[in-house]
Amino acid sequence: MNNTCFQMNNGVKLLYDADWKSSDRLISEAKSMQQMKELDNDAIMNKGIPSLWLMENAARAVVDTVIEMVDDGSRICIICGAGNNGGDGVACAYMLMEKGYKVEAYLCGRDDKMTIDELAMEDRLAECGGTLKRLFTTDSNCDYFPDEKMVKDLARNLSSSDCVIDALFGVGISRTIKNPYAQIIAMINGDSIDGAAIDNMSSDDMSSDSAYCDDTCKVKVVSCDIPSGINGDTGEVMGVAVKADVTVTFSCIKKGLLEKGVADYVGALKVVPIGLPE
Repeated sequence: MNNTCFQMNNGVKLLYDADWKSSDRLISEAKSMQQMKELDNDAIMNKGIPSLWLMENAARAVVDTVIEMVDDGSRICIICGAGNNGGDGVACAYMLMEKGYKVEAYLCGRDDKMTIDELAMEDRLAECGGTLKRLFTTDSNCDYFPDEKMVKDLARNLSSSDCVIDALFGVGISRTIKNPYAQIIAMINGDSIDGAAIDNMSSDDMSSDSAYCDDTCKVKVVSCDIPSGINGDTGEVMGVAVKADVTVTFSCIKKGLLEKGVADYVGALKVVPIGLPE
């Protein structure tokens, strides 16, 4: 993809392939979340396009972006939600491992909520020798709560990584993000990492509003489709949101990314085709 740059009215730098579409067309063809859902369903159910193929195309675009930003063999930390946005992240993990990068991938969500496609990508990650680490664990009542050891492991890897891939929440987020997810997003943003605090972190810390600040831990962040916590229709910050350096959005701009106030979260917005019909 030969990136062309265009400054949008809301201050977001738009990156796109001018041989594919013009900036004016990309902006005019921005889609709502309902429209994106309908496009996806039509492609998969009516046009016979495999959902796994679309997921791999999306992940490949993110991987290409990451490779442009870091050196060969760099350390990459990937935070995946339990859903197809998370599946994009897991696919990124196995692709980057195949290319020789040092990858740590985490599932931030209930594993019983993982989609079939995300589970398929986890199998491919395992075939490469990788593991999708679980940030949550269950008790005897099958209640989910943060695993302290895994949260500390994540914090250490975030602070030592060269790039973080945000595949936590997709474009459909419509409710206020609360802990422990809010705390994980704060960690991605470099707002809750401190060596001594990590060593003493407890499950109470993960369920409260406490935060440990250390801006030196902020690394390059690439978001899949939309920064986690940004409403895809309105651009509203749903309590807290990832502050990305680059957002790789798939097929078209989401309407919320045209709104004022999103520039500090989106970073540069890279729009890429992934094979959805025009």
